[in-house]
Amino acid sequence: GRWHHFGLSFSSQDLLLHLYSDGNLVTSFSFLPFEAQLLAYVSPSFLVIGQEQDAQLGGYDASQAHRGQVDDVKIWSRVLSLEEMVADMTSPPSPDPEGLVVHWAFDDLPTNSQVFDTSGHGYVGYLGDGVSKIQDSSGL
Repeated sequence: GRWHHFGLSFSSQDLLLHLYSDGNLVTSFSFLPFEAQLLAYVSPSFLVIGQEQDAQLGGYDASQAHRGQVDDVKIWSRVLSLEEMVADMTSPPSPDPEGLVVHWAFDDLPTNSQVFDTSGHGYVGYLGDGVSKIQDSSGL
C-alpha cells in the first residue's frame, strides 16, 4: 500500500540508461549503438505506460498490464542529476522548469479519459479501459 517514485534516465549521447527507485540508483546499463538506433526508430507519437507492448500499438493483454496506481508522470528533454530527481520526488516543479516536456499530474481526470499536460506544451494523454481515480492519501 505504499507509493514509490521511479525515475528513468536515458542519454542518447552516451547511450546510458539509469533506473532509480525512491531516490536510489537500482541499475545502469549501456545500449549498443544498434540498439539505440532501434529506440530512435520507435514512433514518438505514442507512449504506453503500464502495459508491455511487443509491437507498436500492440494491443492490450491483461496478463501484461501493470497492477497498481500511476501518478504524476513527467518526461524531460534532458538528463536529470540524482539530486534533481530526488528534489522532484518531494516537491512540485518550478513554474518553468528547464527541459520539462510533459507533466501529467492526474489531479483532475475528466470523464472523457483524457489527461491534460500541465507543462504548457499541450500533450494530451489518453487513459485505457478500467482506469479510475482513487483518493490520494499519501500526503505528497
